[in-house]
Amino acid sequence: MPRLQANHVALDVHAARHNRNSRSSTPDRANSLRKTRLKASIEDVVEDVAASPEVAPKWCWLFLDQTWLSSFLYFVGAILFTIGSAAASFQYIVSRKMLCKAVQQYPYALGSFCFACGTVMGAASSLARLRVFVRQAHGRFASWLSYRALFCWPAAEFLGYIVTLCGCVPYNIMCVTPILLDGGIRLPIGFNANWWLKELPTLMGGICFTVGGYLTWMSTHKSMSLAAATYHDASLRVSSLYLVGSCFFLLGAFVKDPVMLPPPRYLIPTWATSAIFLIGSFLFLLGAKATIANMAQDKAREATDLDNESKPLIAPA
Repeated sequence: MPRLQANHVALDVHAARHNRNSRSSTPDRANSLRKTRLKASIEDVVEDVAASPEVAPKWCWLFLDQTWLSSFLYFVGAILFTIGSAAASFQYIVSRKMLCKAVQQYPYALGSFCFACGTVMGAASSLARLRVFVRQAHGRFASWLSYRALFCWPAAEFLGYIVTLCGCVPYNIMCVTPILLDGGIRLPIGFNANWWLKELPTLMGGICFTVGGYLTWMSTHKSMSLAAATYHDASLRVSSLYLVGSCFFLLGAFVKDPVMLPPPRYLIPTWATSAIFLIGSFLFLLGAKATIANMAQDKAREATDLDNESKPLIAPA
């Protein structure tokens, strides 16, 4: 009988130990699971913060992308135009021939060629998008009116690049003419080089840039109304910067030659004229930088999405 009681006591002690061990293991498992979930949540928060616009990359290198090449050439051309416009505001620089060539004439000339090459790349990219639209839209529209309503926007973008390219030609003439004249090129007697090679090309370039900028803005906004724009779209903000910068170029062309202004004609100081071109160049600089930043953020989001797809659904303990 005492032996039987001893066995019962031993069994009770063993059961108590087993229950204690099971109770102690349950919190450990819960803590481990809680730590795993917390770790996964922290990783998700870190990824979301890394992909947010506040800390997202602002630059990327995509040499095989025509849109990136166009924006990069616009960015370089805008920097050179900004340097030239700023230098033209100082009489000290303008009055010295070699210094004027180095910081005004050469940056203007190189910047104009960068704008021309960037516009060509933009036109090629727009043409590729237009061809993709035509190929995908074949047979998908029930009527010609619905097809035409959607076709006009990519067509307007391509036309805008073509008109802008037509404006790059007179700008190239205007920017190269001072270098050629200083190089000793002789012109026919009585030929008004200042009007035909400087003032008129500046005016024609400003008109073409403004019209082309409006066509590009219209294709991005999918509307011809300026009042209906909300500017929540990053592409619309970029095209708006290009459009306003083109308007400043056109304004600078009118202000540069008082003969073009309606009466009363006031002589605008040189620094004020250069400041107008400086503002337009700076707006193009902001637009090109914003385009590259948008492409960098899109690339970062794509990389984040690929990483999320490759991760397991349940994080390991």
